[in-house]
Amino acid sequence: MSLWAVQEEDPRRIRYVTDQNEEIVGKRFIGMAPPSDFNEFVSGQIAGLITEGGECRGCEFVDSCSGYFKWPARNYRCDTVKALFRTLAEAARELRSDLAACPPNGTGVA
Repeated sequence: MSLWAVQEEDPRRIRYVTDQNEEIVGKRFIGMAPPSDFNEFVSGQIAGLITEGGECRGCEFVDSCSGYFKWPARNYRCDTVKALFRTLAEAARELRSDLAACPPNGTGVA
């Protein structure tokens, strides 16, 4: 699931309508020009960023992020975001490992 969906800002799934009856991508983008195609917005966003050859190309988190932090500021540097994603990924690995080590009946007795 992409961060767009988690944040409820993926316009394929959720549409925001302003008090002026204008569709926008999300509440944080009020006053910004809407995309030309809401249904293709997220996939077009990431495809464009990858084509441009910036830091999204080859990023280990591109599937999860899908360029979330690069819209509307395509030049945003994701160093701190990547560090956060790495911390979350490591915590998830540790959790999976801990769960795999637990007895299947959950009583603590094998």
